[in-house]
Amino acid sequence: MSWCAGRHFIVTAPTDRIRPPHPEVKRDRVVLSEEELRYLLRAFATERGLFGPFLGVLLWTGQRRAEIVGMLWSELRDLEGDCPLWEILVCRTKNKHSHLVPLTPQARALILKSPLTGELMFTTTGETPVSGFGQGESASFIVRDDLSSGST
Repeated sequence: MSWCAGRHFIVTAPTDRIRPPHPEVKRDRVVLSEEELRYLLRAFATERGLFGPFLGVLLWTGQRRAEIVGMLWSELRDLEGDCPLWEILVCRTKNKHSHLVPLTPQARALILKSPLTGELMFTTTGETPVSGFGQGESASFIVRDDLSSGST
């Protein structure tokens, strides 16, 4: 409509007086310092069970919590090779596009140390993804929203 009004096809755009339904809220992005990263990694190492490796993979990949939680062994490629990748399937991504994630040596090490208890990478039952993010001891509070909010 603004285009039409700018070219005098109409006198004024009928949408000029329409206000957004809610104010746009800008999200703050946080970049962690090296000291903060070291602190987090030490805290993750003290987590028992799956939370430590889960949080480490979250940090080293920068992916969304829901994508990490649903990581499948079948999505992982070339873990023993020179170019380890994680292919997040279309049905599991927020933007509905498949996504190839290069795995850092640190993320690969955490993945390779994880027990094979079924198709899901992070599971305690072999059937359902890990949950209970409010139950972790020292560091899992970080994932209540997304550790990746600073990287996406």
